[in-house]
Amino acid sequence: MLFSMTAFAADNASEAKQPASSVQPMASQQPVTSVTIIEKGIWNRNFGSPALDSMNGHVYFVVRTMGHGKDVATYDYASTKEFWYEALKNYGGTVIGFERYYDCGLATPGTHTFRIKTTSYGSPYNTIQTSGTITN
Repeated sequence: MLFSMTAFAADNASEAKQPASSVQPMASQQPVTSVTIIEKGIWNRNFGSPALDSMNGHVYFVVRTMGHGKDVATYDYASTKEFWYEALKNYGGTVIGFERYYDCGLATPGTHTFRIKTTSYGSPYNTIQTSGTITN
């Protein structure tokens, strides 16, 4: 298996783990300024949680989004869903972004493409997209 990783660090960010769920937009949310794939691989972790442990052997991607927006993610053009997220907060406790974990299904041989497009909830309603590949 071959893959590469890109790292991005947010200034003054800390993390708070949350189960995957939709985040409701608020008027004060900042627009999306960056969308970066920070990790990818084959899930092989044991948390003692049937839901997370059942993902062993699945391809996953972790995306760091700075700002607030709606994500649309695909893996080989098929829709994929977030299964976990971590809120990134500044020292004042304000949520400034998220690290979102996406389940792309069981690993299969070959090279596969993950794509994500994020549109800001508020003005200027900008869209940022990125993609990454993984070879199993």
